[in-house]
Amino acid sequence: MSRDVGPGRPPKGSRFRKGESGNPKGCPRKPKQRAPLFEILFDRRIPLMQQNGQQRDLTVEEALQLRTYRDAVAGKRSAIRDVLKWIMEREKWFAKRAPIKPIVQVIEHDPDNANEALLLLGIAERDTRYD
Repeated sequence: MSRDVGPGRPPKGSRFRKGESGNPKGCPRKPKQRAPLFEILFDRRIPLMQQNGQQRDLTVEEALQLRTYRDAVAGKRSAIRDVLKWIMEREKWFAKRAPIKPIVQVIEHDPDNANEALLLLGIAERDTRYD
């Protein structure tokens, strides 16, 4: 029996020719992704009058943070919780980027001077009476 004919196989005349795609138009294009509305809102700037009478433009994000700080100072628990969370995140960020302190300090000294060696080891203290 030949492979061209059989159950589950379409007739030879209605099959795709070699090199021809089964889906000539391809998958339909997806619509372009738009920026979420919340991000568009955060990019806007709001004029804010300061206590000294000058106007300053803030982003919506900065204005919300300022309001949260004011609410935290006023004693609102949810605002206090948010501010404490921001502080912890900030501390973690600074801890990651903190410079690594050297464990060993190299100090130039005279190896023949015993007094200087005792000072370096912390056994003796400098006599400041005669300075």
